[in-house]
Amino acid sequence: MPRTPETERDRVAGGAALTALLAVAVGLRLWRIGLGLPDFLEEAIPFRLALGMTDVATGRVDWNPHHFNYPSLATYLHFLVQQTVFGIGRLLGAYPSYADYLLSYSIDPTRMVVAARWVGVICDALAVVGVVRLGERFARGAGLLAGFLVATAPILITTSHSIFCDSVMGVLAVWALERMLAWHDQGRQRDLVLASVLVGLAAGAKYPAAVLLLPMAWLIWHRRGWAGFASWAALSGVALVAFVVSTPFALLDSRAFWRDVFFEGAHAAGGHLGSVGHRSFAFHLANLTTNVGWAGALLLLASPALAVVDGRRRPGLVALWIALLGFGAPIALARIDADRYLVPVILFAAPLAAISGWILLGRLPRPGRRFAMGLGLLFLMIPVSLRGVRTAGEGADTTQLQARRWCDAHVGRDELLVQEGYAARLPSSLQVQQVRSEALYRFASPRLRARLDSVRCFHVVALPLAVSGRITSRVEPPGLPPVVWEVFAHAGELNRVFYSPALLADADYVMTSGAVRGRFEADPSRYPVECELYRLLDAKAQVIARFAARGAVIGPEIVVYRIGPRYRDALARGSELDPRWWTEAIPPGYRRRAQELLAPRESATWSATDPAAASPPAWVRSLAGLYAMRIQPFVSDMANELAALGRNEPARAFARATLALRPDDLDAGVVYSVCSGRLGRWGEAREVTARLLAAGGDREAEPALILLHARALERTGDAAGAMRELERLVARVGAGDPVGAQARHMMDRLSAPGGRRG
Repeated sequence: MPRTPETERDRVAGGAALTALLAVAVGLRLWRIGLGLPDFLEEAIPFRLALGMTDVATGRVDWNPHHFNYPSLATYLHFLVQQTVFGIGRLLGAYPSYADYLLSYSIDPTRMVVAARWVGVICDALAVVGVVRLGERFARGAGLLAGFLVATAPILITTSHSIFCDSVMGVLAVWALERMLAWHDQGRQRDLVLASVLVGLAAGAKYPAAVLLLPMAWLIWHRRGWAGFASWAALSGVALVAFVVSTPFALLDSRAFWRDVFFEGAHAAGGHLGSVGHRSFAFHLANLTTNVGWAGALLLLASPALAVVDGRRRPGLVALWIALLGFGAPIALARIDADRYLVPVILFAAPLAAISGWILLGRLPRPGRRFAMGLGLLFLMIPVSLRGVRTAGEGADTTQLQARRWCDAHVGRDELLVQEGYAARLPSSLQVQQVRSEALYRFASPRLRARLDSVRCFHVVALPLAVSGRITSRVEPPGLPPVVWEVFAHAGELNRVFYSPALLADADYVMTSGAVRGRFEADPSRYPVECELYRLLDAKAQVIARFAARGAVIGPEIVVYRIGPRYRDALARGSELDPRWWTEAIPPGYRRRAQELLAPRESATWSATDPAAASPPAWVRSLAGLYAMRIQPFVSDMANELAALGRNEPARAFARATLALRPDDLDAGVVYSVCSGRLGRWGEAREVTARLLAAGGDREAEPALILLHARALERTGDAAGAMRELERLVARVGAGDPVGAQARHMMDRLSAPGGRRG
């Protein structure tokens, strides 16, 4: 089109409007880009995978993410961003090594997280431009209106500074469809090839973007008829190549890739905790209406009718609808209520609504058209913009940060707090000990190690939370191939194991989070055990702090309970935790089936007189793998934290739960033996340490275990046996080793004239 003064003015005005629109979009997303920091509770899978790709000892990059619940493009993008931030920090002297960078992240992740959130902000800005281009292809002015809806949509604002894959997929999807329409209008083959590459890259950000091959097929068919099928097949191959380039280990590690892809498919069908019993159509429909407004939703519904009567615009409108339904139908039929899944739907719903509105207003009689346009635009834009501004301004503080500050001020260093997920981010003493034992700590600079050492730690244990998938157990019948059986149809049913009131009796505080509690209490018939614990806490424990969202404060409601005598008296519990407690949640069907297959003549009852000493029945033994993976980490944390606080009887009780099923477990055995020794029950400590040493066979035993066994031998009257163990230990590790030094000191005392136990 030749340039005229009028077209030049339109171009300048359009550029200025787009610039203003981008300023609005970016400004709304940057308003609270530091939301929740320095606490960081997000899942942020691509970001966390990216941080772990570089080995802190060698600097070698492992390009295989090893996890394919999401494809790899977003992970590689975040890797590039984090390496850039690290490189700049290294030049400025902030991070002498990558170990320093990661250790700094574990102490205060603000810099790393803000850089990662910029990825979402930039993707949204580019998506706004793409949506404007899409809309302008149909009607001048419709693109800017669609761009405004996208710029101010609350879910897009929230998702942009959450670190997911959806924003990356969304921008690539928008531009892929924009290039398809450009080809349909002008016939340039390079536009169609570029669209295919963008489809592949969008699928490389998140698998559902592969549905964009459907609107491509429609547009090719509309322009070329059935003769275009071969072209579409070839372009699908181009998209596949782009996907493989962005997720190369789909081929190089195909077993892990297909494992995770199938898991995600089952995950969507089975649902998340809180949405297991219903499809998500109503949830997403309500959210879509909120994000485009009631006027936008009505205009979206009018769009198909306009496509029927407007032959010129019909191919593009149909393509937009195919894309919208391709993304929208699967999430509507799935059982996962996640706001961010609506991102691509909004990106295509906004131009459809804007185009419909612009066409309808353009058909009004000329005398009142301008007034009607102004009124219609205000009616469409104001509700959405108000919600967008309100969303962007939320988060001056969070309930999790308030709870963290409360804990800093009120929870003592000798007190134990048990909390649900999505509550306060509290560094635990066990976590810090674990970091100190890793290469990350060894290779970090003294300055960063000193920073970690100065972090305030808590004796805190988190209640595990299973939210998706199903729980299975590998059963190995004698003489037959192993089989995998379902224990729980949905993983959420396992959570009741951790909501037994007796597990919290020796804690000082319990912290619940509405992000978890709300899901359980919304479905009490499915989660009766969890809801009963909440009722017990409300009735018998003291509520000493409550943090709720109000005003600029966002986040789940957090309640802190003080566990006191009223709660403990209400349990009517014995002196120790029953090691069988977790088996109460196992469905009778699994128990019967496993017992009949493994040991039909053996009793299926676990001894109630001394369950820790008696061998558990076969159906319980078949769950050893499930216990080790799903239950034991919580039990181990409780045992270790209680032992660190000197609460020896309850620590022994948790350790016994593991030893009853796994008698040779080293961590549980050491905790049990140490606490037994503190209580003067050295005979029990000797028995357990001897069993652990025997279970190790020819393997070299842990020096600390040998030293503990020697002390038990001495305390039970076998000084000669203790001396033999100590001599072997010193010969192995040397007296310069800390454990060896303790062994040498003990040997000197035992060999001294009149040496005594002590």
